[in-house]
Amino acid sequence: MNSESEHSGSAADHGHEPGGAAAIAALQRRVNQGIDNLRTDAARLDAQDLAGEFSSWLLRAVRLAAVGDPEGFDQWPALASELGVDVTASIREAAMDGLETLDDARGERLAEAIIDAEDAACLRLIEPQRSNLLSDESFARILLLWVDGAEGVLTDEDAASVLDSHRASWPIPAEARLSVVETPLGELDHRLAATSIPPAIRLAPVFEHAEELATFDGGRPTDGMIRRFASRRGRAETPSGRHLEVEGTLDPHWQVTVWIKGTASALVRGVRIGTRALEIHPDFVPSSEGEADSEADQGRPRPWSVSLAGLPLEVRTRLVCGDVAISTLDGGRFLV
Repeated sequence: MNSESEHSGSAADHGHEPGGAAAIAALQRRVNQGIDNLRTDAARLDAQDLAGEFSSWLLRAVRLAAVGDPEGFDQWPALASELGVDVTASIREAAMDGLETLDDARGERLAEAIIDAEDAACLRLIEPQRSNLLSDESFARILLLWVDGAEGVLTDEDAASVLDSHRASWPIPAEARLSVVETPLGELDHRLAATSIPPAIRLAPVFEHAEELATFDGGRPTDGMIRRFASRRGRAETPSGRHLEVEGTLDPHWQVTVWIKGTASALVRGVRIGTRALEIHPDFVPSSEGEADSEADQGRPRPWSVSLAGLPLEVRTRLVCGDVAISTLDGGRFLV
Protein backbone atom coordinates (compact mmCIF):
# COMPACT_ATOMS: atom_id res chain seq x y z
CA MET A 1 0.00 0.00 0.00
CA ASN A 2 1.50 3.34 -0.99
CA SER A 3 1.49 6.47 1.17
CA GLU A 4 2.24 10.08 0.44
CA SER A 5 5.04 11.39 2.58
CA GLU A 6 3.66 14.02 1.37
CA HIS A 7 0.10 12.82 6.05
CA SER A 8 -9.67 15.51 16.75
CA GLY A 9 -9.34 19.10 16.39
CA SER A 10 -8.79 21.52 13.60
CA ALA A 11 -5.64 21.81 11.52
CA ALA A 12 -5.08 25.27 12.95
CA ASP A 13 -4.98 23.77 16.44
CA HIS A 14 -1.92 21.78 15.44
CA GLY A 15 -0.17 24.53 13.42
CA HIS A 16 1.31 22.87 10.38
CA GLU A 17 4.67 23.75 8.99
CA PRO A 18 4.43 25.87 5.80
CA GLY A 19 5.51 22.85 3.73
CA GLY A 20 2.62 20.89 5.21
CA ALA A 21 0.06 23.06 3.42
CA ALA A 22 1.24 21.78 0.03
CA ALA A 23 1.11 18.16 1.19
CA ILE A 24 -2.40 18.62 2.58
CA ALA A 25 -3.65 20.29 -0.59
CA ALA A 26 -2.16 17.51 -2.73
CA LEU A 27 -3.79 14.81 -0.61
CA GLN A 28 -7.14 16.62 -0.70
CA ARG A 29 -7.07 16.39 -4.48
CA ARG A 30 -6.00 12.75 -4.32
CA VAL A 31 -8.80 11.81 -1.90
CA ASN A 32 -11.44 13.62 -3.94
CA GLN A 33 -10.22 12.01 -7.16
CA GLY A 34 -10.09 8.67 -5.37
CA ILE A 35 -13.87 8.70 -4.90
CA ASP A 36 -14.39 8.98 -8.65
CA ASN A 37 -11.73 6.36 -9.30
CA LEU A 38 -13.39 3.88 -6.95
CA ARG A 39 -16.72 4.28 -8.70
CA THR A 40 -15.09 3.86 -12.09
CA ASP A 41 -12.99 0.87 -11.01
CA ALA A 42 -15.93 -0.91 -9.38
CA ALA A 43 -17.04 -2.22 -12.77
CA ARG A 44 -13.68 -3.76 -13.70
CA LEU A 45 -12.10 -4.88 -10.42
CA ASP A 46 -12.89 -8.06 -8.52
CA ALA A 47 -14.17 -7.72 -4.96
CA GLN A 48 -10.77 -8.25 -3.33
CA ASP A 49 -8.96 -5.66 -5.44
CA LEU A 50 -11.76 -3.14 -4.98
CA ALA A 51 -11.66 -3.66 -1.22
CA GLY A 52 -7.90 -3.06 -1.24
CA GLU A 53 -8.30 0.14 -3.22
CA PHE A 54 -11.04 1.29 -0.84
CA SER A 55 -8.98 0.64 2.31
CA SER A 56 -6.06 2.59 0.84
CA TRP A 57 -8.38 5.51 0.07
CA LEU A 58 -9.94 5.36 3.55
CA LEU A 59 -6.56 5.58 5.29
CA ARG A 60 -5.59 8.64 3.27
CA ALA A 61 -8.98 10.25 3.91
CA VAL A 62 -8.76 9.74 7.66
CA ARG A 63 -5.31 11.35 7.73
CA LEU A 64 -6.92 14.47 6.26
CA ALA A 65 -9.66 14.26 8.86
CA ALA A 66 -7.00 14.08 11.58
CA VAL A 67 -5.59 17.46 10.49
CA GLY A 68 -8.99 19.11 10.27
CA ASP A 69 -10.51 18.21 6.88
CA PRO A 70 -13.08 15.40 7.37
CA GLU A 71 -15.07 16.08 4.18
CA GLY A 72 -13.72 13.12 2.23
CA PHE A 73 -13.65 10.75 5.19
CA ASP A 74 -17.27 11.48 6.11
CA GLN A 75 -18.34 9.99 2.77
CA TRP A 76 -16.99 6.52 3.56
CA PRO A 77 -20.23 4.91 4.88
CA ALA A 78 -22.26 5.85 1.78
CA LEU A 79 -19.38 5.01 -0.55
CA ALA A 80 -18.79 1.59 1.03
CA SER A 81 -22.50 0.80 0.76
CA GLU A 82 -22.59 1.90 -2.87
CA LEU A 83 -19.57 -0.24 -3.75
CA GLY A 84 -20.57 -3.21 -1.61
CA VAL A 85 -17.30 -3.16 0.34
CA ASP A 86 -17.01 -4.90 3.71
CA VAL A 87 -14.95 -2.21 5.43
CA THR A 88 -13.97 -4.26 8.47
CA ALA A 89 -12.70 -7.10 6.27
CA SER A 90 -10.86 -4.73 3.92
CA ILE A 91 -9.03 -3.00 6.78
CA ARG A 92 -8.19 -6.37 8.35
CA GLU A 93 -6.62 -7.47 5.06
CA ALA A 94 -4.71 -4.17 4.81
CA ALA A 95 -3.45 -4.66 8.37
CA MET A 96 -2.18 -8.16 7.61
CA ASP A 97 -0.40 -6.91 4.49
CA GLY A 98 1.01 -3.98 6.45
CA LEU A 99 2.34 -6.17 9.24
CA GLU A 100 4.05 -8.43 6.71
CA THR A 101 5.70 -5.42 5.07
CA LEU A 102 6.84 -4.08 8.45
CA ASP A 103 8.62 -7.39 9.07
CA ASP A 104 10.82 -7.42 5.96
CA ALA A 105 10.93 -3.95 4.35
CA ARG A 106 13.77 -1.44 4.45
CA GLY A 107 14.25 2.18 3.48
CA GLU A 108 11.43 4.07 1.79
CA ARG A 109 9.15 1.01 1.64
CA LEU A 110 9.52 0.53 5.40
CA ALA A 111 8.72 4.20 6.02
CA GLU A 112 5.59 3.92 3.87
CA ALA A 113 4.45 0.89 5.88
CA ILE A 114 4.97 2.80 9.13
CA ILE A 115 2.98 5.74 7.75
CA ASP A 116 0.15 3.36 6.81
CA ALA A 117 0.11 2.14 10.42
CA GLU A 118 -0.03 5.72 11.66
CA ASP A 119 -3.01 6.31 9.37
CA ALA A 120 -4.59 3.30 11.08
CA ALA A 121 -3.96 5.05 14.41
CA CYS A 122 -5.81 8.06 12.99
CA LEU A 123 -8.69 5.73 12.11
CA ARG A 124 -8.80 4.47 15.71
CA LEU A 125 -8.99 8.06 16.94
CA ILE A 126 -11.22 9.75 14.36
CA GLU A 127 -13.81 7.15 13.32
CA PRO A 128 -15.57 6.91 16.72
CA GLN A 129 -15.84 10.71 16.76
CA ARG A 130 -17.34 10.95 13.26
CA SER A 131 -19.62 7.93 12.72
CA ASN A 132 -18.81 5.18 15.26
CA LEU A 133 -19.90 2.57 12.73
CA LEU A 134 -16.73 0.51 13.13
CA SER A 135 -17.03 -0.15 16.86
CA ASP A 136 -16.66 -3.93 16.56
CA GLU A 137 -14.22 -5.25 19.17
CA SER A 138 -12.35 -7.42 16.68
CA PHE A 139 -11.90 -4.39 14.41
CA ALA A 140 -10.41 -2.40 17.28
CA ARG A 141 -8.03 -5.28 18.05
CA ILE A 142 -6.74 -5.52 14.49
CA LEU A 143 -6.05 -1.77 14.40
CA LEU A 144 -4.20 -2.00 17.71
CA LEU A 145 -2.18 -4.96 16.43
CA TRP A 146 -1.22 -2.97 13.33
CA VAL A 147 -0.18 0.08 15.33
CA ASP A 148 1.77 -1.96 17.89
CA GLY A 149 3.54 -3.80 15.09
CA ALA A 150 4.85 -0.52 13.70
CA GLU A 151 5.93 0.78 17.11
CA GLY A 152 8.48 -2.01 17.50
CA VAL A 153 10.15 -1.51 14.12
CA LEU A 154 13.86 -0.73 13.75
CA THR A 155 14.34 2.02 11.17
CA ASP A 156 17.35 2.49 8.92
CA GLU A 157 18.67 5.92 7.93
CA ASP A 158 16.68 6.08 4.70
CA ALA A 159 13.43 5.24 6.49
CA ALA A 160 14.19 7.78 9.21
CA SER A 161 14.72 10.51 6.60
CA VAL A 162 11.34 9.81 4.99
CA LEU A 163 9.67 9.78 8.41
CA ASP A 164 11.29 13.12 9.27
CA SER A 165 9.69 14.67 6.18
CA HIS A 166 6.33 13.03 6.92
CA ARG A 167 6.34 14.23 10.51
CA ALA A 168 6.99 17.84 9.46
CA SER A 169 4.26 17.80 6.79
CA TRP A 170 1.54 16.05 8.81
CA PRO A 171 0.94 17.53 12.30
CA ILE A 172 -1.62 14.92 13.33
CA PRO A 173 -2.92 14.84 16.92
CA ALA A 174 -0.53 13.53 19.55
CA GLU A 175 -2.97 10.73 20.38
CA ALA A 176 -2.46 9.25 16.90
CA ARG A 177 1.21 10.08 16.39
CA LEU A 178 3.34 6.94 16.51
CA SER A 179 6.46 7.13 18.64
CA VAL A 180 8.41 5.43 15.83
CA VAL A 181 7.54 8.46 13.67
CA GLU A 182 8.17 11.00 16.42
CA THR A 183 11.55 9.47 17.35
CA PRO A 184 12.73 6.69 14.99
CA LEU A 185 14.85 3.96 16.58
CA GLY A 186 17.65 2.26 14.67
CA GLU A 187 19.28 -1.13 15.19
CA LEU A 188 22.35 0.36 16.83
CA ASP A 189 20.15 2.38 19.19
CA HIS A 190 18.42 -0.78 20.40
CA ARG A 191 21.77 -2.41 21.07
CA LEU A 192 22.85 0.63 23.10
CA ALA A 193 20.06 0.49 25.69
CA ALA A 194 17.40 1.51 23.19
CA THR A 195 18.41 5.17 23.18
CA SER A 196 16.65 7.19 20.49
CA ILE A 197 18.25 8.75 17.45
CA PRO A 198 18.97 12.42 18.21
CA PRO A 199 16.57 14.73 16.41
CA ALA A 200 17.77 16.07 13.09
CA ILE A 201 19.49 19.46 13.28
CA ARG A 202 17.88 22.14 11.11
CA LEU A 203 20.46 24.21 9.23
CA ALA A 204 17.98 26.60 7.58
CA PRO A 205 14.39 27.72 8.22
CA VAL A 206 11.58 25.53 6.91
CA PHE A 207 11.25 26.18 3.17
CA GLU A 208 8.37 28.64 2.85
CA HIS A 209 5.69 27.59 0.40
CA ALA A 210 3.80 30.43 -1.26
CA GLU A 211 1.09 30.06 -3.86
CA GLU A 212 3.00 32.08 -6.42
CA LEU A 213 5.83 29.55 -6.23
CA ALA A 214 3.52 26.94 -7.74
CA THR A 215 2.85 29.04 -10.86
CA PHE A 216 4.82 27.51 -13.69
CA ASP A 217 6.13 28.93 -16.93
CA GLY A 218 5.87 26.22 -19.55
CA GLY A 219 6.26 23.51 -16.92
CA ARG A 220 9.46 25.00 -15.49
CA PRO A 221 10.01 26.33 -11.96
CA THR A 222 9.55 30.07 -11.59
CA ASP A 223 12.44 32.42 -10.90
CA GLY A 224 11.00 32.94 -7.42
CA MET A 225 11.07 29.23 -6.69
CA ILE A 226 14.68 28.98 -7.91
CA ARG A 227 15.73 31.95 -5.75
CA ARG A 228 13.98 30.56 -2.69
CA PHE A 229 15.62 27.18 -3.14
CA ALA A 230 19.04 28.85 -3.41
CA SER A 231 18.45 30.35 0.05
CA ARG A 232 18.78 26.86 1.53
CA ARG A 233 22.19 26.97 3.14
CA GLY A 234 23.73 26.44 6.53
CA ARG A 235 26.64 25.19 8.61
CA ALA A 236 26.88 22.64 11.39
CA GLU A 237 29.20 20.27 13.22
CA THR A 238 28.76 16.49 13.05
CA PRO A 239 28.89 14.27 16.17
CA SER A 240 32.59 13.55 15.53
CA GLY A 241 33.41 17.26 15.42
CA ARG A 242 33.79 17.69 11.66
CA HIS A 243 32.39 20.74 9.90
CA LEU A 244 29.60 20.66 7.34
CA GLU A 245 28.52 23.44 4.98
CA VAL A 246 25.48 22.97 2.73
CA GLU A 247 24.13 24.92 -0.26
CA GLY A 248 21.19 23.98 -2.47
CA THR A 249 20.35 24.89 -6.07
CA LEU A 250 17.39 24.24 -8.37
CA ASP A 251 17.90 24.77 -12.10
CA PRO A 252 15.21 25.64 -14.71
CA HIS A 253 15.04 21.98 -15.78
CA TRP A 254 14.15 20.65 -12.30
CA GLN A 255 17.65 19.42 -11.43
CA VAL A 256 18.16 19.65 -7.66
CA THR A 257 21.79 19.87 -6.54
CA VAL A 258 23.02 20.03 -2.96
CA TRP A 259 26.66 21.04 -2.55
CA ILE A 260 28.26 19.74 0.63
CA LYS A 261 31.54 21.27 1.75
CA GLY A 262 33.76 21.16 4.82
CA THR A 263 35.73 18.46 6.59
CA ALA A 264 32.58 16.31 6.90
CA SER A 265 31.88 16.23 3.16
CA ALA A 266 33.54 12.81 2.83
CA LEU A 267 31.40 11.44 5.69
CA VAL A 268 28.04 12.04 4.04
CA ARG A 269 26.11 8.78 3.90
CA GLY A 270 23.03 9.94 2.02
CA VAL A 271 21.01 12.95 0.87
CA ARG A 272 17.25 12.98 0.19
CA ILE A 273 14.61 15.50 -0.78
CA GLY A 274 11.34 14.07 0.46
CA THR A 275 11.28 10.47 -0.71
CA ARG A 276 13.79 11.03 -3.55
CA ALA A 277 17.42 10.06 -2.99
CA LEU A 278 20.16 12.27 -4.41
CA GLU A 279 23.29 10.71 -5.90
CA ILE A 280 26.84 11.94 -5.80
CA HIS A 281 28.62 12.36 -9.14
CA PRO A 282 31.08 9.48 -9.76
CA ASP A 283 33.95 11.94 -10.18
CA PHE A 284 33.49 13.02 -6.56
CA VAL A 285 33.30 9.57 -4.93
CA PRO A 286 36.46 8.75 -2.91
CA SER A 287 38.42 6.00 -4.66
CA SER A 288 39.51 4.44 -1.36
CA GLU A 289 39.14 4.72 2.39
CA GLY A 290 42.53 6.35 2.52
CA GLU A 291 41.44 9.04 0.12
CA ALA A 292 38.28 9.65 2.14
CA ASP A 293 40.39 10.13 5.27
CA SER A 294 43.00 12.38 3.66
CA GLU A 295 43.03 15.99 4.80
CA ALA A 296 42.69 17.29 1.25
CA ASP A 297 39.74 15.08 0.45
CA GLN A 298 37.89 15.85 3.68
CA GLY A 299 37.37 19.46 2.61
CA ARG A 300 36.58 18.73 -1.02
CA PRO A 301 33.14 20.09 -2.06
CA ARG A 302 30.78 17.34 -3.25
CA PRO A 303 27.62 17.77 -5.33
CA TRP A 304 24.63 15.48 -4.72
CA SER A 305 21.84 15.75 -7.28
CA VAL A 306 18.57 14.33 -8.60
CA SER A 307 16.29 15.27 -11.48
CA LEU A 308 12.59 15.81 -10.74
CA ALA A 309 11.76 16.49 -14.40
CA GLY A 310 9.91 13.23 -15.03
CA LEU A 311 7.44 13.70 -12.16
CA PRO A 312 3.99 15.36 -12.29
CA LEU A 313 4.11 19.10 -11.57
CA GLU A 314 2.15 18.63 -8.36
CA VAL A 315 4.71 16.14 -7.07
CA ARG A 316 7.65 18.35 -8.07
CA THR A 317 6.14 21.26 -6.14
CA ARG A 318 5.64 19.13 -3.04
CA LEU A 319 9.19 17.76 -3.15
CA VAL A 320 10.81 21.13 -3.78
CA CYS A 321 8.89 22.59 -0.83
CA GLY A 322 9.93 19.73 1.47
CA ASP A 323 13.10 19.31 3.50
CA VAL A 324 16.45 18.14 2.19
CA ALA A 325 17.71 15.53 4.68
CA ILE A 326 21.42 14.74 5.07
CA SER A 327 22.87 11.86 7.09
CA THR A 328 26.54 11.29 7.93
CA LEU A 329 28.52 8.16 8.79
CA ASP A 330 29.19 9.41 12.33
CA GLY A 331 25.47 9.62 13.13
CA GLY A 332 24.70 13.20 12.16
CA ARG A 333 21.29 14.12 10.70
CA PHE A 334 20.58 17.54 9.23
CA LEU A 335 17.68 19.31 7.50
CA VAL A 336 17.85 22.25 5.08
